[in-house]
This record gives sequence, structure tokens and C-alpha cells, in this order.
Amino acid sequence: YFDDVKSSQELLLSKRDKVELKYLYSNSSLVGKGKWIEGAKDLKLVGPWEFFHKNGALKAKGNMSAEGNEEGEWLYYYDNGQLKEKVNYKNGKINDKYLSWYDNGIQASYFDYKDGIASGKAERWYYNGKSRANEVYKEGKLDGDATYYSIKGLLNSNTKYTQGKENGEFRYYHSNGKLSGISNYSNGELNGKYLNYYYSGALKSEGSFLNGQKSGIWKDFYENGKIKSEETYINGLLDGSYKEYFENGKLSQSSSYIKGKIDGKNEDFDEDGKIYIESTY
Repeated sequence: YFDDVKSSQELLLSKRDKVELKYLYSNSSLVGKGKWIEGAKDLKLVGPWEFFHKNGALKAKGNMSAEGNEEGEWLYYYDNGQLKEKVNYKNGKINDKYLSWYDNGIQASYFDYKDGIASGKAERWYYNGKSRANEVYKEGKLDGDATYYSIKGLLNSNTKYTQGKENGEFRYYHSNGKLSGISNYSNGELNGKYLNYYYSGALKSEGSFLNGQKSGIWKDFYENGKIKSEETYINGLLDGSYKEYFENGKLSQSSSYIKGKIDGKNEDFDEDGKIYIESTY
């Protein structure tokens, strides 16, 4: 009896059954108001609805279809009254534009949707309003150019995706805006030339990947441009000559590897070029 009175806000029984606008409660707190149809197991919400936070502030509002699904534009709010999300639905699935905001009023994201799946342009922002990411989705997967920024608004990285996998050149940057590295991907795996740079912009290392594993000759450099080490990889394992150098250019170590294990003569040199350790494996 009391539940019926509370939900209908009507004391008279003769009028209570005719009331269309109902009030939904949970633990004595108003959750929402709108029209519902009582089913065998639960309630089916239909028509315009509003939902509320515990403090009484509006939480969401929109329309429910005859099937009990969200339909058309729905608006969601923080408990301070600030708009949180604007979502368009079709048959209960997100369709068309999806927009969201932080509680300070700054826009947080924009996505294009089709039948509940991200498809099209996507943009995201930081809490301070600086751009965070620009992406393109196809059938819920990243597909196309993708660019990412730091919270200060500086370019962080850019790459390309195909069906959710990195495909093509991937560039990433230091916080000073200078290039930090270049990688190449094929179907989500590292393939091709790899370059890494110091904060100053000087080349730090270079090599190649094949099917996600290091392959061929790899070189590391001191920041002054002089070579630091040189080694050879096959299927991701050291295989062949391995050399390290002092910053003055003189040889520091020389050895040889087979399938990731040191094999043969190993020599260590001092900075004057003299051998001080020699061993054989």
C-alpha cells in the first residue's frame, strides 16, 4: 500500500491506478520518475524519464522506447549540475554523436558511433582543456591516423592503425618537441627500421626489426655521435660479432655470439687499447 502511494504520489485508490507519472525509489531515496509498465518479473520503463542523484540533483533524462530501451538524445549530469554526457541512442544502442565533459565544464571527449560501436572521428581532451588524442575508428577498432599529445599540449606521438593494429611509421617525441624515436609496424608487429634519439636530438641507437624481433646489425651511440656498441641479431638473439667502445673511440670489448650465447674468444680492453682480460668460451 505504502509503496503504491509513494510511487504514484496519490492517496486515493480510484485515482492511483490512472496515474501515469510514477516515482521510483530505492532505500527511501528518489531514483527516478516517469512511466512504467508492470511485467511479470520487473518494470519496463517507457516514455520520458528523469533520474536523480542521492542529493536530489538531476542525474539523467531522456526517452525510453516502447521496448524499454533508451531512444533519442539522453543527457547525463554530475551531482553539481554540470553536464557530463550527451548521448544519442537508437534501439538502446549509442548512435551518431557521443560527447562527454569533465566536472569543471571542459569537454573530455567526442566520438562518432554506429549501432553501439565507435565508428568515425574521435577526439579527447585533458582536464585542462588541452588536446589529448585525435583518432579514427572503424567498427570499434582504431583505423587510420592517430595523434597523441602531452598534458601540456605538446606532440607526444603519431602513428597509423589498420583494424586496431599499428601499421606503418610510428613517431614519438620528447617533452621539448624533438623527435624521440621512429618505429615501423606491420600488422601490429615491429618490422623495419628503428631509430632512437637523445633529448638533445642526437641519434642514440639504430637497428631493424623483423616480425617483432631484433634483426641484423644494431648500433648504439654516445651523445657526441661516436659509436658505443655494435652487435648482430638473428631472430631476436645475439648472433655474430659484438663490440663495445669507449667514448674516445677505442675498443672496449670484443666477443662473438651464437644464438644468444657467447661463443669463442672474448677480449676486454682498457682505454689505452691494451687487453687486460682474455677468455675463451
